[in-house]
Amino acid sequence: MALFVAFFPGSLTTNAVWYGCDLSKRKFHGDLITDSELICGQLENFDGGAFHPMVLPVVFAGFEREKHIGMARKCLTQFVQRIHDLAHQGLRSMNGNEGYMRSESDKLEDCAPLMKGGCLASYFRLVSSLIHSRAAKLVSQPKTNSYQPQEEQEPAVLLWQNISFLRIGLQNWQAQLRKMIDHVDQLHDTFFGLPVAARVPNSQTRLHILQEVGGRLKTRLQDLVDEYDEYIRQCTHIMDGLTLETQLELNIIGRKDARINQEISRVNLEVAQMTRLDGSLMKSIAMLCMVFLPSTFVSIS
Repeated sequence: MALFVAFFPGSLTTNAVWYGCDLSKRKFHGDLITDSELICGQLENFDGGAFHPMVLPVVFAGFEREKHIGMARKCLTQFVQRIHDLAHQGLRSMNGNEGYMRSESDKLEDCAPLMKGGCLASYFRLVSSLIHSRAAKLVSQPKTNSYQPQEEQEPAVLLWQNISFLRIGLQNWQAQLRKMIDHVDQLHDTFFGLPVAARVPNSQTRLHILQEVGGRLKTRLQDLVDEYDEYIRQCTHIMDGLTLETQLELNIIGRKDARINQEISRVNLEVAQMTRLDGSLMKSIAMLCMVFLPSTFVSIS
């Protein structure tokens, strides 16, 4: 929408052109009404003693308020839900990794007594089953992921960008509302640009009525500014939440890296233990060869 207003102080008349009115009927407080009918209804129900030149800009600000606040509420609800989804996704992935690491550590504890007891066949069977179970988990992991979103969601960076643009737009319109308040004060201080001949005592009553209406319009504009402040603070709160969630994701990634390094160290320890066991087996085989091969040659000869 766009509004053009021209005020003529000599005749105290206001001419205006309102662009972008929707001629289709929409539901407003339970009634189907067009934008033009709504504007005309507000002008007809205006209870001021004189038509202030800032009446139409204030009505225009009310129209923009309905559009901006409705969009802000919808976007803020979506952003809050997305932050909750990101938080739960991180917690689920972290809990899943902890369960997997716990099961792997239990299996390694089961291997230790077999290695110490010398039960080689059972040990090799357990190692083989452990390797096969790991391979099966790696293959089936994409299918059994605990968190599978129904539809692809936009990245957190784009989410932060959208909420940032929304806050900037609300701040820009709030600046325009403050300019309207300054313009009301300017009209009050300059006596609405009336010529000197119009400032006779007979016209003071009309001037007083215009100033009184201007005070009411200023109060309405200030209420709109305060309401925009509330939604701007909510946008700032969402942006801070996205920043915190990003830091939490980085911490979760760091924990995953630490667990992966721990798993690599555990696998290296397994390899070292199996290498030591192979060395002891080779030593036993060499001892058998040294003892039994000469006696075999002697018995043959």
